[in-house]
Amino acid sequence: MKTQPTFAPTIRRTASWTILWLAATFVALSSASAADQVLSVDGAASSVRFTLGATGHTVEGELFLENGEVQFDPATGAASGTLRVDARRAVTHNAKRDTKMHETVLESERHRWIEFELQGVTGTLPSAEDSKPATLRLRGIMNLLGKNHPMTLPIEVTRRQESVTVTAAFTVPYVDWGLHDPSVFVLRVAKEVEVEVGLMGRLVANSEPDSP
Repeated sequence: MKTQPTFAPTIRRTASWTILWLAATFVALSSASAADQVLSVDGAASSVRFTLGATGHTVEGELFLENGEVQFDPATGAASGTLRVDARRAVTHNAKRDTKMHETVLESERHRWIEFELQGVTGTLPSAEDSKPATLRLRGIMNLLGKNHPMTLPIEVTRRQESVTVTAAFTVPYVDWGLHDPSVFVLRVAKEVEVEVGLMGRLVANSEPDSP
C-alpha cells in the first residue's frame, strides 16, 4: 500500500513563521508610534519676548515665531527640526531704536533668520490625561548672525490631549556672541538679553515613512 504524503508539519511551520512575523511587525509599528512624536508649531499663537536692561529704563521687545514641525523621541533622547524667528520683524515699539537695532545689532537685512536647531531632548512628555506640567531639557544649536552657539534650554511642557504649550526662559549673551554693543557714553545697555518663549502647538501623526 502506497504511503500518502503529509503536509501537516510544513503547514504548522508556515503558520508559526507567519504568526512570528506578524507579532514582530506589530511590535515594531507600536514602538515607532509610541516613540516618534511630531509637534506642529503654531507661530501665530506663540510668543517670543525679550527684555534688555538700560540706563534708567528697561527695553522690551517682541519676536515672531514661524510655523514649523519638530520631531522628538523622549525614550531615546533624539530630536530634530528647527525653530525659526524672523529677525526683520523684531520690534521694541520705538521707531528710532528699532532702526538702530536692525542696522547695527541684528543686521537683519543680511541675517534674516534666528534659528534653534534641535539635537536632543531629556525628560518625559506628559500623557494626554495628565494636566500637570513636566520639565524637559532641549539641547541644540542657536544660530545668530550666521554663527552657531550650543545651548541647553530648560522648558516646561503642559499638555491637554493633543494641544501642547511649551514655555522657556533663558539668557543670550549677545555681546559675547559677537553682536554690536549699542551702549553709548551716557546710555549704557546690558550685555545680555533675557528671552521668554511661549510656544503653542499640536501633536500630529508622523508622516515620514519608517526606515527599512
